[in-house]
Amino acid sequence: MDVIPHSIQIKYGDEIKVYRPDVQIELDNQGKWQPLLLRARAAKAEIHCLCRGRGERRLSPQRVGDSDRCHLRRYPGTGEHHALDCRHYGARAESNGRGSYEKGVIKDEKDGRVSVRLGNGLTPREPRTDISATGVQKSNHAMQPRRPQQPQMSLLGLLHLLWERARLNHWYPTWKHRSVDALNYWLRSAAAEITVSRMTLGDVLLLGTRQDHGEEANRQVCNRARRERRRIIVIAPLAGFTEERAACEDGVIPLKFFSGIPPLQVKPEYWRHIIQRFPAAMAAWKAGGNLDVVAIALVDTPQWLPSQKRVVSHVLDLALMPVSVQWIPVDSRHEAHVVEELVHQHRAFRKPLRYDAHADTVLPDFELIDTGNTAAPMEVFGRTDEAYMARKAEKVDYYNRIYGVNEWWCWDAASSPSPTTMPTFPAKGG
Repeated sequence: MDVIPHSIQIKYGDEIKVYRPDVQIELDNQGKWQPLLLRARAAKAEIHCLCRGRGERRLSPQRVGDSDRCHLRRYPGTGEHHALDCRHYGARAESNGRGSYEKGVIKDEKDGRVSVRLGNGLTPREPRTDISATGVQKSNHAMQPRRPQQPQMSLLGLLHLLWERARLNHWYPTWKHRSVDALNYWLRSAAAEITVSRMTLGDVLLLGTRQDHGEEANRQVCNRARRERRRIIVIAPLAGFTEERAACEDGVIPLKFFSGIPPLQVKPEYWRHIIQRFPAAMAAWKAGGNLDVVAIALVDTPQWLPSQKRVVSHVLDLALMPVSVQWIPVDSRHEAHVVEELVHQHRAFRKPLRYDAHADTVLPDFELIDTGNTAAPMEVFGRTDEAYMARKAEKVDYYNRIYGVNEWWCWDAASSPSPTTMPTFPAKGG
């Protein structure tokens, strides 16, 4: 199973036209698909996905920033109505950490955009709050009393939202490789449809990029931020681990791709706080190999320093997220091994993202989405300490009750850490 462009139906008044996947591809190759979507958007035509899902599957053609391109977006609350192999499929909020927020923190708009109430604002006059996620939060209402919901979103929650909107937490067999350029394209496309502090996120977003591949876009965002006194969001992978970089003695966050990004200055005590707050990310950074770490930073308005003849920005908030070489978020090297094996076996899967859910919230480490009509949960157990083993027993009981004994996959990586001992994955469905 792959993510595929299912047939779609476009209705202009009483006129109905159906476009099969092969026709969509042919029109796109001829340069005619985008103009068609733009015409449908201008005419306010009704567009419906014809995948094998159930329920309302209406789509909305949305412009990508200020470009002349459109993306088809599902209507709010309809993601679960699409088939698992449909590019418009989206899991219920209960299947990830989106359900951890109060009403209104994440607001799905009718046009397919989403508005977010971020804990730290993007203008200097907005107050700062300390709601940052711990980075090790791993509840389901079936296991414990309902936890208080979050009134705002943290930086890590915003990073998870971006990753999910860009479908970077999904993998399909046809996706052979994800370059940093492709990563940035999908992140910019997703950011163009997110509103934070009444601003389009894409207008204040800097992405780690190679020289001549987005550097000018970063510089334009910086210049605009300086003129309009805006803060900036920076997303970039950390540079390879060294003891010197880990110590951050020069007071600058070490980024792997930094073209067009001003040096991100951080106070030593805050950097030490980050090291303690994100132990899994720091362990992944130090391990290297098949692991990377993506940083998201809220930085103050860039400032020109005449004495240094350069522009710098001061970090106000920072969060870290470990990822595999495919840019799939992972919580450990064991999970990275699972990703590698799933990719090697040409499986389709997703990583449920935690956002700002409480540490007790139960979410599968992965879900196979090529096993049939329902996703198959996957769990990786990677430790043996007493507290973890008690938590493991709770999870096993939960999965057995919700999905049934032997109806979910797990790997006890703590007792058999070699990837070669990994249990066989559930079979693909029809």
